Amino acid sequence: MPVFRTIDETLTGTVSGGSTTCGTFVPRPCVVRSLGIHHTGRIDATLTWNGTADLDLQLWRSGASSEIASSDGVGGTERVSADVTGGSTYELRVIYYSGATAANYILRVIHPN
Repeated sequence: MPVFRTIDETLTGTVSGGSTTCGTFVPRPCVVRSLGIHHTGRIDATLTWNGTADLDLQLWRSGASSEIASSDGVGGTERVSADVTGGSTYELRVIYYSGATAANYILRVIHPN
């Protein structure tokens, strides 16, 4: 098992109304970013973007049927934070809730390795 450390990383991307969908009850266009977590700790993720699109951020444990955390931010910032269990894979989902154009986003994630 790797030595415990906290990772602070910045992920970038684009999501639009034409992106692949995710979600069970109301599928929405989204981008899924997977994180392999070896040690128990806390994930803190902040999503920022510019433009007219409305984005949401959710945290899921891979293979689970419901989200662990979701954000209800307004404007160009969304944030989720939750305790996670080591030895699991988690997903941060950048969801394109509404809008007319593609949104370029920055996702800053602080998590245990």
